[in-house]
Amino acid sequence: MSYPSPLRRSLVLTASSLALALGPLCLPAAAEAPQLPQLTADFSRNEELPAGEVGGRFAGRGLILDTEGREIGKMFYDCATESVHAHTVGAFCTGAIVIPGRGDIALQGYDPGLPRDADTQGDSFSVAVTGGTGEFKGAEGQANLTHDSRPATYTITFE
Repeated sequence: MSYPSPLRRSLVLTASSLALALGPLCLPAAAEAPQLPQLTADFSRNEELPAGEVGGRFAGRGLILDTEGREIGKMFYDCATESVHAHTVGAFCTGAIVIPGRGDIALQGYDPGLPRDADTQGDSFSVAVTGGTGEFKGAEGQANLTHDSRPATYTITFE
């Protein structure tokens, strides 16, 4: 049986220590998450109302407006009703904000108070940002949907 020489053992240990110490410096830097703009979602022209029974599915879309009120895209969603209340339903939804020429922002979460009729103002809520494409590639975090003064209209901020 042959044993490595003390010099060889010392060189191997030194090389291993350097690799461990310097290895993280050689990794590529993590990509910085994209800055997501404040948006407005206008669902006032949406004709489909939430399903009124538990397990019912519904889908819809709304206009996406920039901070100047210009239409820049659309928001699509697909939901399953989890609970039914007098004027609202609770629903688990997946959705996407699509801004042509810029990319998509994927969303997913639970909305406890979607209005069942056009006269009811829904609750503000938050959902997860689960990804993005184009300018929004690598998007993650949370989208906060807060009612503004217009019916069926939300201000969307990201964190």
